[in-house]
Amino acid sequence: MPNYKNDPYNAPNLGRKAPRLALASLDREIALDEWIMAYPDFLDPIKYFQFRPFFKDIGGVGVEIGSFEGYNALGIMTFTKTEKLYCIDPYKAYTCPVGEYMGKFTQEDWDEIFERTKKKLEGKNVEFIRKPSLDARDDVPDNLDWVYIDGLHTSASVFNDLTYWETKVKAGGRIGGHDATEAEVQVGLREWLIVNKLPDNVIKLNGNEWWITKC
Repeated sequence: MPNYKNDPYNAPNLGRKAPRLALASLDREIALDEWIMAYPDFLDPIKYFQFRPFFKDIGGVGVEIGSFEGYNALGIMTFTKTEKLYCIDPYKAYTCPVGEYMGKFTQEDWDEIFERTKKKLEGKNVEFIRKPSLDARDDVPDNLDWVYIDGLHTSASVFNDLTYWETKVKAGGRIGGHDATEAEVQVGLREWLIVNKLPDNVIKLNGNEWWITKC
């Protein structure tokens, strides 16, 4: 397998115009007002699993790549059977290559977000690893029950995260992520399928999420 291990904050674009995944099974993209409703301080399980179907039957030990303000991590530890969660996020200022507003935050902003996120998850069995995802891979155990990718949304970063974190998940475990309707995410997934010579139907699409069950 090609070695694409690069710092995801400087990851090269793979450059190939890969065909997009078939989107017949995807619902419409989530509207802004619905997105906001997915992350209220008073999270409830109905809203949470509506927007995050990946987590409906998740448990054990998992990794979230890209934790930001910690609302998804709070939902995981409140509504799922997850026993231990590793939150991987460098909380580092960067220039976002795909237009995300988070690229506008200063380092001071990120430091404040990190402290606020830690406070939000106090008392939960959560371990923060403040590193880029590929640098953090050796800081978590093998045989994970699941990994959820929601870091940088460039095609190269999605490809890299899937390639290097899939090997950390045990047989029967799950690896997936967010923003399945975004073109860059789809290209990264397609590149991974091409490199591994796998059919499109290996990837399950549900709403705005994608996932793979490891054989």
